Amino acid sequence: MQITGIDTNNPFYLRKAMLFDAYKINTELKKGFELIWNEVFEAYSLNAQRVMDKKARRHACNNILANLWKAYFLTFNPWVGYSRNKNHYAKGKRLRELHFKYESFIQTFNLLESLGYITNKDHVNFPGYSFSSRMKASPKLISFFQQHTKSNNRVELIGVKSHQDLVVLKDDNKNPIKYRSNKEVLQWRSNLERINKRLSETRIALEMDDNLYQRLAERLNQQRDRVDFFPDFTRTSLHRVFNNSSFKQGGRFYGGWWQSIPREFRKYITINHKPTEEVDYSGHHLRILYAKEEKELTRYPYEVDDDSRNTEELIKDRKDATLIMLNCNNSIKALNTIESEGIKQAQFIMDEIIERHDPIKDQFFTGIGNSLMKADSIIAEEVMLEMLKLNHIVLPVHDSFIVRNSATFELKPIMEKAFTKFYKNNKTILKTKDTIFDIPDRDKHLRNEQGYITSDLQLLYQDTTIVSSLWGN
Repeated sequence: MQITGIDTNNPFYLRKAMLFDAYKINTELKKGFELIWNEVFEAYSLNAQRVMDKKARRHACNNILANLWKAYFLTFNPWVGYSRNKNHYAKGKRLRELHFKYESFIQTFNLLESLGYITNKDHVNFPGYSFSSRMKASPKLISFFQQHTKSNNRVELIGVKSHQDLVVLKDDNKNPIKYRSNKEVLQWRSNLERINKRLSETRIALEMDDNLYQRLAERLNQQRDRVDFFPDFTRTSLHRVFNNSSFKQGGRFYGGWWQSIPREFRKYITINHKPTEEVDYSGHHLRILYAKEEKELTRYPYEVDDDSRNTEELIKDRKDATLIMLNCNNSIKALNTIESEGIKQAQFIMDEIIERHDPIKDQFFTGIGNSLMKADSIIAEEVMLEMLKLNHIVLPVHDSFIVRNSATFELKPIMEKAFTKFYKNNKTILKTKDTIFDIPDRDKHLRNEQGYITSDLQLLYQDTTIVSSLWGN
């Protein structure tokens, strides 16, 4: 998809390329891809090459085309990062687990390029990104895609294959490791299957005009240290990640595209055409710690006694610094990390936080953050499962939850109940973020007396914007 004013030939966009993956392909796309595969197979014959492992080569061809199709139609950046390094296709590596073999992949890729379907760039190296080659659909392939993509709902034409375990355990270096599933892990996996089934049946979209969409793209482009790309609307499946080789650390839910967009744009998320609200646990980790110590946390957790120092900027700095102090295992590392985040007067702010939270000060600089993530993930799972019983879809963002705004009045008591279930005799404070959809004045009549939207936003945006066109409605 093209956005005016963004030149994707700029080297920066090579860095932001979509990572090559394996996809489930709709029958409509398969029929078109089969035509190109026939050309590739004929080219093998003309080159007097004996086609060994035809299945693997067709698999490579289909997925190369699927990646190029997806990058062109579903993101603002047509480039795809892939590897020509033989080691990346070795046994135990991610690409081999996706059933790609080096010789089959590279030879098929080279034939697609020789047939004029691929624009290729080798030796594109960026720190933190292991794939050093880039490809994008050539004008010839784009023309082919446009001729053979008839469906208006492009998001439904392609989906990520379920090759990742729903429960992931990582070591200290953040590498996935193998483990034996116990009863608890099996239950987590079963719960995720239930949640993901409902998410897969739901239209989770962004409703915004083209100018705002471009602002979002530009906002993402400012984050130059990130190697990901524009939200992938096909990614609605969740998985859990545990850390440090322990099921007692981490456990948060990841994978939903809504988690990758900046907070200020999440208010434009819709669920089945309905606007949403986001509710979060205020000072969640601090409140969990106070509850464990059977202490009471009064007032907003990131405010201090000196009101002159309770500006919006300083409160945000204290919030960010608090999380760092809980995650780091010593004060020096915490101080350096806080300073690296651009927070001024880092030591003074750390002292403020310790004084403000004297009842739990011994918890700072202990690396307890991962254990707190496990605690908040248990609560998050409870919230999602209870809301499913009421037939409500919930989009988790760690300690906050996005729901249709008409479901907020049911979400809040469930969040409170979930917290007190695990931390009895303690109350939490919920905060509704500024996520009520900004309906134009001419459309205020769509709200009822409670302020909820009574009509589908589909009526406002049908086939009128870049984003809505992805779904064709």
